[in-house]
Amino acid sequence: MALLKAVSYLESRSEVDKNRIGMAGSSWGGFFTTLMVGIDSRLKVGSCLYGTGNLQLGNAWWDGNSKNGREPPSAAERARWHNTLDPAWRLPTKKTPIAWFTGTNDQFYFLSGVMQTYDMAAGAKHLTLVPNWDHALPQVIHDESVMAWLDEHLQEKRRFPRVSPVEVKNDQGRLIARWKFAGDVEQADLIASYGEPGNWRGRYWHSFAATIEGGDCRAELPAGTLPCLVSGSVVSASGLRSSTRLARVDSQALGVTASIPVPAYDGCQEWGGFEAGQIAYLDRHHRGGQTRWVPRVSDDAIEGKHSAILEPGQTALPPILSTATVPHRFTCSLKADSPVEVIVQLGGEQRSFRIGTSWTEVQL
Repeated sequence: MALLKAVSYLESRSEVDKNRIGMAGSSWGGFFTTLMVGIDSRLKVGSCLYGTGNLQLGNAWWDGNSKNGREPPSAAERARWHNTLDPAWRLPTKKTPIAWFTGTNDQFYFLSGVMQTYDMAAGAKHLTLVPNWDHALPQVIHDESVMAWLDEHLQEKRRFPRVSPVEVKNDQGRLIARWKFAGDVEQADLIASYGEPGNWRGRYWHSFAATIEGGDCRAELPAGTLPCLVSGSVVSASGLRSSTRLARVDSQALGVTASIPVPAYDGCQEWGGFEAGQIAYLDRHHRGGQTRWVPRVSDDAIEGKHSAILEPGQTALPPILSTATVPHRFTCSLKADSPVEVIVQLGGEQRSFRIGTSWTEVQL
């Protein structure tokens, strides 16, 4: 009711054009923006940073780190939520433009819910997916993009490129992804995550550069024995990113032979080198309300420019991204001012290492 009254108040103001009222929100604000677009036709546009609908498909409060001891809802309770309280269920009845801007690994609003909510929207819609980011986004997307979508529909300033769905086909034994776009585009990429849907917070997303020719994008997708989810994106000169909805790809079904389940990757690559961009990644998440380790750095590094300083006591590393069902190996290099015993723990496994004054590689 408070939000409905807020729109009524804006309409009552003489300086407000009632035909140019929109709504934007972050996290729960995105949840309520999705809700209001489905309820209140007086809104001309909605722009959602993180928050979404279809929470019955998974969310932090029912299925993740914010359960606080609560039992997850039953299937019947989730169905009741979906058909009564969920903010997305009215979207098919409205033509109001709406956009969602999110990281692929958002721990609060799972990507499965974003995808289904996007599919339900009946009006003009937009999607921006940023691979391997949780409940935080780079500054240019966090600030500029959300407002740019409002400008596009309230001030008639078209800024976002439009994209067609991505398609992946067998092209002479190789998996080739193609999608089209309209608008001013400077670069394009394909993101892919191997394994069946699930493990939304922890799954790793590969990024593959795409070529642009006219209004067409093309990227090769490495084949894996595991199926994968893919999305194509284009980026404008001003940094505005437009993404396709996810598509599922099965190499075997397309007749492409694969010898490995997933291409090799570093599940710590977003932060594990402790260079300036990686520290910024940690800091953006920390500022976004997620307590993250943002280390002091040292110029004494085994590779690159920096290493992280581990303070005495216990240090909880940021999430290490992975692929379900596939064995992984954690590797790091350690050194100390004087010999010390270091315990490395990963899940239920831990090992003790004697670390000296030279760089020592340890694995788990």
